[in-house]
Amino acid sequence: MKYNMSYIYPNWNFEVTGISTIEDPRDNTILYIELLNKEKLNNLAGHKYCVVIAENGIVPNGNTCLDNFFIFTDYPKNEFESLVKQTGV
Repeated sequence: MKYNMSYIYPNWNFEVTGISTIEDPRDNTILYIELLNKEKLNNLAGHKYCVVIAENGIVPNGNTCLDNFFIFTDYPKNEFESLVKQTGV
């Protein structure tokens, strides 16, 4: 299933097609990252249109935030589950 993120975030005009993990990110997916795994943020390099739900305190660098979109929260896993339900992906 595809879901255009502009329905939730009007400035984000792209589709997500599923979920992935920070260990193995894929383009156009939703994933989350916790502070415990912040070193894995570099896995996003080269990927595009990921919705990354990141725990507050994580600071994306230029390589990871150029083509991806971040939501910051205290509870990334909960926000991830909520967004997956909302989008139906």
